[in-house]
Amino acid sequence: MYQSLPEGVGMERQMSRVGCSMANKPWPDEMEMFEPYVTGIMWFKKLPDTKAVADALEKHLWPCHRFNSCIEGSKWVRRHESMDREYHFVEMDMPDEKAIEEFGMKTQLTSLPRDHPQWKVFLLRTPAHQSAVLMHLHHALGDGLGLLFATSPLMGVQEGHPLANIPLPRAILPPFARKPEDATPKRRDSSAHRGFFANCCCGFFRGVRNFMRGFFVMLATSYDSDLPVNAPLTQRRPRLKFSGKRRLTRLPTVPLSTVKRARENHEVTLNDIVMAAVTGAIRRYCVHKGDTQLTEGRPVECKSMLMLALPRECDISNPTIALQNKMLFSSVRLPVQEGTRAGRVKKMAEACSDLKSMAYMMGLKFFTNLASMSPRAFLNKATGESWSKHSFLITNVPSTTGPMTWPKGEGGEQLQGITMVIANVMNQVSVISYNGELYSSLVSDPDVIDEEAEFCKIWLSEFEALADPMKNDTDGVVRP
Repeated sequence: MYQSLPEGVGMERQMSRVGCSMANKPWPDEMEMFEPYVTGIMWFKKLPDTKAVADALEKHLWPCHRFNSCIEGSKWVRRHESMDREYHFVEMDMPDEKAIEEFGMKTQLTSLPRDHPQWKVFLLRTPAHQSAVLMHLHHALGDGLGLLFATSPLMGVQEGHPLANIPLPRAILPPFARKPEDATPKRRDSSAHRGFFANCCCGFFRGVRNFMRGFFVMLATSYDSDLPVNAPLTQRRPRLKFSGKRRLTRLPTVPLSTVKRARENHEVTLNDIVMAAVTGAIRRYCVHKGDTQLTEGRPVECKSMLMLALPRECDISNPTIALQNKMLFSSVRLPVQEGTRAGRVKKMAEACSDLKSMAYMMGLKFFTNLASMSPRAFLNKATGESWSKHSFLITNVPSTTGPMTWPKGEGGEQLQGITMVIANVMNQVSVISYNGELYSSLVSDPDVIDEEAEFCKIWLSEFEALADPMKNDTDGVVRP
């Protein structure tokens, strides 16, 4: 039975600096941005039992102060002794999947009242299509990795711990979910012939260079060129005002077998292929919309922000301790000016290689820590300006490699797919791999990217072309 605590009575906890910023206007007022929420749609052939969903969240998430407390200023304050099921879980009938998408987009832009903990679950049933569970959570509760770890007890997998079935880097996974290290002999170091002293010197100067690149990457960023995928530069400078318009586009599902063929074809990582495919889709869409800069080979600036989750503590008996906003933001150039797919893959792999450098990440983290000490008003304006210099924010997150029952146990159903609905001041592309498929979504201003069907067609064909060795050197654009 739901009970609230008497007025003025409740346990208080101080929010982290980042969490407090997330909860209290992290953007300058002139940008007119909405509160940051994480909204996800989980698709099912048959909707899970509502009681089973509520029981699972009450058991595994409600005990955590972030899920049972209200946000009041810079504090988590518990105002409810028990979970208000009637408020937190809402059942609704929907005519079709398109209606669910539109509801998800509307929900993402809607703030929850502060008199309840900042999360809500909608169970959306359709008569003849896929039904869905929509989870809407304030970003102050945690970042994507923290939410993934915290909700792992709700995931039913065929064998082992759910996190052991998610292909995350070994350094990110908690010790109990790590697989034994690969015993395959490592490739011989090609620099060994230079000698110990020479290698030490080269390594030192390379580390210093990468550290400085990481430290200055956000400071040295310039505004993107005018392209059909972004607002005019006059609107983006100094800070882009949020238009209030956003549309969710579910991009065509791509089999991971296609992505793996592309990866083997170009001898790069899966993430490199995803980034190269996004870049190719942007280029071809811009050309389709009549952009001449790319066909004429003129220099073009087009960048994406990347969100990088950092390792954090996670206990197998209490995974909610992983709920933090422990992340870094970096900037990466998208080589849309490259006319060939092979050229885009190569440039993208080189750009992403920085993120694998410990020195680069240390420089980026050092800059982030220094910036966080700045006065709040200055930091908000600098953040808004930095984000306005980018055309996209791209996230690529893995889920389980095999099928998942959600929630785990009786009343749960097999998850069919996942759609992330996250809006930003720029376009956002969210990619999730699950059960052998790549599920992606685009959230954009419909006045900027106005031909979603064309973008979807280009998106799918770009992955297929990257997997075909015969199509590496053509992208359908005539070049001089």
